This record gives sequence, C-alpha cells and structure tokens, in this order.
Amino acid sequence: LMVFFFKQKTAYEIAQRLVGSEMCIRDSKENLCECAHVLIVNDNACLLWVMNGYLRDSGEKVDNALNGKEAITKIEEKALSRCCSKYKVIFMDVNMPIMNGIEATKILVQEMKLGRLPTQPIVAVTAADMSVDEEVNLCKEVGFDMYQRHPMTKSDFINLMHKYDVF
Repeated sequence: LMVFFFKQKTAYEIAQRLVGSEMCIRDSKENLCECAHVLIVNDNACLLWVMNGYLRDSGEKVDNALNGKEAITKIEEKALSRCCSKYKVIFMDVNMPIMNGIEATKILVQEMKLGRLPTQPIVAVTAADMSVDEEVNLCKEVGFDMYQRHPMTKSDFINLMHKYDVF
C-alpha cells in the first residue's frame, strides 16, 4: 500500500505535506507550552515519515524542514517565540539539497556562540558513503553535538529523546 502511495506523488511532494508550520500555543488554563520541542531536518520523505511516526505515540509535537535553509528559518522564528525559544533537540540530515546539514550547522553554531540564538543540541543524522571515522570527525569539527547513522531504530530514537529530555 505504501509503495502505491509513493508512486502517486514524488518524494519531495510527500515531504512537503509532512512539513507544517507549527505555531507556539500556550494553554491559558494550565499555562502549558504546546509548541514543538523537536525539529527534524531531512529531505527524504520516508525518513521524515518514520521519525515523525516514532514521536506520534508520545504525543510530542514536531517541526519538520526539508533542508538546512528551512531549518535555520524555523530555528530563528522559534527564537523569537514568546512561549519556548528553542528546540530540545534538532535532528539534522547531513546531505540535503539547497543547503546541507554541514553548512546549516556551521551557521547555527556560530549564531549560538555569538548569543544570537539560544544553544540547542544538533544531532547529525546520515547514511553517507564516506567512512564512519571521516563522518564523525567532520561532524565534530562542524559542531554537531552527536552523530547518528541511518537507519535509526525506534529504540535508538527513543533513547535520544530521553537523553535530550524530550520525554
């Protein structure tokens, strides 16, 4: 059934449907923040769908971006929010069109160091072809807080959510 669905639309069109602009909402009765605490940045519709699915059962809200440029915009917008000004964790794909995760993370880390953005952890997520050592070293140099290789199991994902206090 899923194969049929993906044949009807391009992967990019499907990914665009998953990417929504979440607004920060504060419940006036309980004063609880209902905005997204997780940002998933990935141009692969299947991986976006899977990672969003991992969070679906927890009730945790998530923002999505299809490339580094969109991610920077979402992070900057969130920094101006009256409710919660940062994500608890950002999952950033390393290889994407328009602006890849390496370029985006360099910009974000610099803005965080200058105090223009609140500090927030960025996890590199990749299935790149280079050796694991090369990838890990590159990700450390750029300023990623952690490195996670695809495919990521639900257990790996849940452990990361706990590590970053998402739930």
